[in-house]
Amino acid sequence: MGLSACKSSTKTQYWRSKNTTNEKAKKQMCQKLVRDFSAEQKENVKDEVKRELDTQYKAHISSLSDDLMIEKQKHKKTKKELVQANKLNDSLTEMNIDYIENYVP
Repeated sequence: MGLSACKSSTKTQYWRSKNTTNEKAKKQMCQKLVRDFSAEQKENVKDEVKRELDTQYKAHISSLSDDLMIEKQKHKKTKKELVQANKLNDSLTEMNIDYIENYVP
């Protein structure tokens, strides 16, 4: 694995994390891998980083899923309240029309 593969890997991982501190640490780790580690050690560290990023990504997706479920529940409740309000409004409108037709000369 050469420097270009390490850079490519860093670019691929960039979209997963917006934390610039982590990005700097990843870049430093990649530079150290290129300089100091054997090919097997590089692969081991790369795999470890990939597993950690995948774990963080899955936790983030899970959090988004939970947030989406909460928003769907809020939407459902609001929709139900609006339907009830519309029914009440229609009923009042009907009562007003009935009153006008029957009691207003």
